[in-house]
Amino acid sequence: MDDYLADEGAPAVVRAGIGLLSWEQAAFIANSKGDTIERTTIRAKVLRDDMFLIRLVFGCGWSQPARYRRHVKVNVRNLLVGDALGTSPDVTFSWIADGKIDVMIHFASPPRIGSEIRFMVIMDWPGKCAPLMSEVTDDFAVCFRQQSVEFVSYKIVLPAGREAYYEPIGFVADDPGFGIDASVNEDGRNQYLFSGTGLQVRQRAGIKLELKGNGKHSSPQQWQATSALR
Repeated sequence: MDDYLADEGAPAVVRAGIGLLSWEQAAFIANSKGDTIERTTIRAKVLRDDMFLIRLVFGCGWSQPARYRRHVKVNVRNLLVGDALGTSPDVTFSWIADGKIDVMIHFASPPRIGSEIRFMVIMDWPGKCAPLMSEVTDDFAVCFRQQSVEFVSYKIVLPAGREAYYEPIGFVADDPGFGIDASVNEDGRNQYLFSGTGLQVRQRAGIKLELKGNGKHSSPQQWQATSALR
């Protein structure tokens, strides 16, 4: 499932409205159906005086039927000092393909050039990680189409009692700029963290997971993937 920022929906030749400082994404898988709560914390520096919106695209990595859409909930919160939650800006979203949602965050007035904006995107997405929970290998990756990113991370927390095999996407194990850490969180759940510095434009990176289970795997054809840049 690839997620990426498409700055204001503009072509790459248009100068970016923001400089992305960090993207920290965390997926908490609730159950065997793959229902997922996802929180993405974003820090960015404002580069233009006419930036009225930021566009983000999130995907679930499979061609999820349209009937799931009405159950997906999206909320955005501004982050204050110490990452305290602030108010919610205006947000609109639309589905650009099965399993792929386009989220647009609107500003009442353009933020000041040089200022830093911070916000959190909170998504309640039923069935987002259904392929993984059916013991099909699944990708958790990010790709930014118009700019590099100073720091990026993607954490996946499995339901209690589940464990996964894992390997890197887009880098080798001894790459000094990227890494994967497998650990157990305070709730006793297994979690897998990809992190990296200096992610380049259109560089796809992340972590591939496959559940350790009873060997009764679903057919990969059951979970038809969306396009490579989903």
